[in-house]
Amino acid sequence: MYHALHWGEDPPPPRFFEIERAMTTLEEDEGGRRRDGGRDADEGDDDDDDDDDDDDDDARGDVSVYSDAWGKNKKTGSGGGEEENAPKPGVSSQRGQPPPPVVVSASSFTKILAPGLRLGWLECDPSLATAIANRGYVVSGGCVAPFTAGVVAQAILSGDAADWLTKLRDDYRESSAALARAVEAETGGGDGCAWSFASPSPPRGGYFAWIKLPAGMRAASLAEPAAREGVAFLRGGQCAPTAGDEDAFDACDGHVRVCFAFLTADEIEEGVRRLAKAVRSVAAAEAAS
Repeated sequence: MYHALHWGEDPPPPRFFEIERAMTTLEEDEGGRRRDGGRDADEGDDDDDDDDDDDDDDARGDVSVYSDAWGKNKKTGSGGGEEENAPKPGVSSQRGQPPPPVVVSASSFTKILAPGLRLGWLECDPSLATAIANRGYVVSGGCVAPFTAGVVAQAILSGDAADWLTKLRDDYRESSAALARAVEAETGGGDGCAWSFASPSPPRGGYFAWIKLPAGMRAASLAEPAAREGVAFLRGGQCAPTAGDEDAFDACDGHVRVCFAFLTADEIEEGVRRLAKAVRSVAAAEAAS
C-alpha cells in the first residue's frame, strides 16, 4: 500500500517479502564456497580467526549461514555439538537451503480508495500466495467479498483509482512538506528544540514521519506534556521491530511518529509548535533535575 503512496523521484523501498528473500538467500559459487545474500560469508571480514572457525564448522558437517533481520550471520548445522543439531524455528538445516518464507504483508483499499472498503490484497512469496489462494475460504463462492471486489475492480479498470491516487500523492506531498518546514522552524536557535527530522526531509511517501527527540529524552516522558498541549503521537518504542528487545525498544523510543495525512497545513504547523513547546518543557525539567 505504501508503494502506491510513494511520490519521491527515487524508487520506493523494497517490499517486506523482498527484504525477507534478500536476507535469507544463499548462493554457492562454482567452487562450492558459501555465499550469503550473494556475498562471500567472510567477505570484508578482517578477522582471520573467524574465517578459520567457519572452515572448521564446514568440516564438522552441513552448515547453513543466513542473515537475520539485523544483518548478523547465523549458523545451523548437522555436525558438532548438541546445540548445533537442535532444530531452530524457521531455519533450514540443509546446506544451500534458506529458511522457508514466512512474511506476509497485508494492504487495504480502505486507505487509498475509500473508507469502509473492506477489501485488500496480500504481498508475499509466491509459494505462500499459492497456499493462501487455494484455501477453501478464498475459493468458495468466487472470493471473499464479491460485490466490493467488483466495485474496486471497476474503479481500477476505469482509471478512477489511478486518478484518486494521484490526488492523494499530491495532497500528501504538500502536507508532508508543511510538516518538514514546521519542524525545521522549531529546530535550533536560542529557544529552539534540539530535535531533528529522522525521516527524509521532506518525506517521500506514506502517512507518517519520525522526529528524533533531544539526546536522552524518551517518548514516554513527552506523552503527558504533549497531551496537555492537545497533541498526539505514537511512541517510537511501539514500532520496535523485535518484541522483548530492550535495546531496539530504547533506540526507537528516542523518537516520535507523527501523521501528516489528515490535517491541513495550518493545523500541522500549529501541532508542531505545540509539540515543540512540550519538548522544551520536558528538556527544561530534565535539565533541572
